[in-house]
Amino acid sequence: MNVAFLIVDVQKEYVEEPMFKDQLKTAAMYINEVSGYFRNAKRPVIHIQHATAGDGKGTEGFKVADEIIQKDSDIYMTKAYGNGFWKTNLEETLKSFDVDYVIISGLSASSCVLATLNGATERGFKASLLQHGLLGNSLESVKLIENERNLISFSAIKYILDLLNQ
Repeated sequence: MNVAFLIVDVQKEYVEEPMFKDQLKTAAMYINEVSGYFRNAKRPVIHIQHATAGDGKGTEGFKVADEIIQKDSDIYMTKAYGNGFWKTNLEETLKSFDVDYVIISGLSASSCVLATLNGATERGFKASLLQHGLLGNSLESVKLIENERNLISFSAIKYILDLLNQ
């Protein structure tokens, strides 16, 4: 098994929205912890950014939110649709790392995150959502997605990555 961590649409323009702002502190804490585990294990951390955030690529609103820790080893992809796999090279990138399992975090839980989760499974990847690593239009919408989809905790991720690196 080889695993990658996907961080979807946690971009400055979006996290400034009042509905996301309150959720960001908790989600960022979990996303940062897990991305650190992945980096330490030399596994891919991939930021997927929506092309229309801000005024597009290169603008302040397009950038990854300041609350999210980024490193030079991270991979960045731009998408034009909700599904991070649709008309991008995400699948090819994952295959180049022999990834067969993805853990997905970010926003919005009920749209782009869920579309990317479905895109992953449609392409034969095993996939889970990061528990506490999702943002949505409301806490209720996040809880609904968490109750209906596969979740994985940060402690389970650490355990798996430690096993894979033995």
